[in-house]
Amino acid sequence: MKAIFLIHLFVLIVWSISPDVAYASAGVPTGEILKLGGSARSASLGEAAAADSLDATILFYNPAGLAYQKQGTARLTHGLLPESITYDVAGVAYPFTGLGTLAVGFQNLSYGSFNSLDNTGVNDGTVSPRDTAATMAWGGTMGSGVAVGLGVKYISLKITRSVSAMAFDFGMQKKVGRLALGLSVNNLGSDVKYNSVSEKLPATARVGAAYQFEQISLLADFIRPFDDPSWLAVGIEYMPVHSTSTGIAIRVGYNTIASKTEELNGFTAGFGVNLSRWNLDYAFIPLGVLGNTHWFAIGLKWE
Repeated sequence: MKAIFLIHLFVLIVWSISPDVAYASAGVPTGEILKLGGSARSASLGEAAAADSLDATILFYNPAGLAYQKQGTARLTHGLLPESITYDVAGVAYPFTGLGTLAVGFQNLSYGSFNSLDNTGVNDGTVSPRDTAATMAWGGTMGSGVAVGLGVKYISLKITRSVSAMAFDFGMQKKVGRLALGLSVNNLGSDVKYNSVSEKLPATARVGAAYQFEQISLLADFIRPFDDPSWLAVGIEYMPVHSTSTGIAIRVGYNTIASKTEELNGFTAGFGVNLSRWNLDYAFIPLGVLGNTHWFAIGLKWE
């Protein structure tokens, strides 16, 4: 069935941009949507995000970054993957005086709709495989100036039927002048059960740093999946135009996960445009012989 083929193709795509993928016994990827992140900006910076705190999408990487939100932010992201697979993300965050910042996020990975055949090869209708995840997160500061955050998420994975799981995220950040340090642990939770076999979600630890110059930001992360090889991510953002109302950002990044594919891989690039309360982001991620992916995002800020 083409749906199963595309799911296996997507596993290969994720394998090329993340560590070795775990499979369920039936050949079904387990929670791969949780490895995709949620930000076109972070994607263009090689996925270095542990010490970042720019907008609501930080809830997908390190919820502690929400503590530094000074205004409401919302972001919609659309990703185009090979074979017409699409990935959509939404995130909203708002700071409450004295209570920290609350955020909600939603992820949806769609493989499209395909004809389903029964055991005799007769058409048995259509299937629309998809993975979804909904997250609620909070970030706030402690008396020592250390930011902490936590998130809880519900994950649903569907081919012909749905299975679900719960997971938790934890994070810390500390800013010292222009330097920010971050640590997070993501996707700790219940197993996903396919038929009689249980598979673990892709739990991951992440530690990183970010340094802010006048027009340049440097970011670097060390990522350690619990059951896969570690990898590194670095990114540089240059803002030749930057004011309170407008801005232009040029971004490049690199990570060591995509080296498993041939041809151009590992490098990422993108740009961002800020226009008053609105901002637009684009990310380009080459996957070697698998093709290229494109991420588009639009964001809004308000008091």
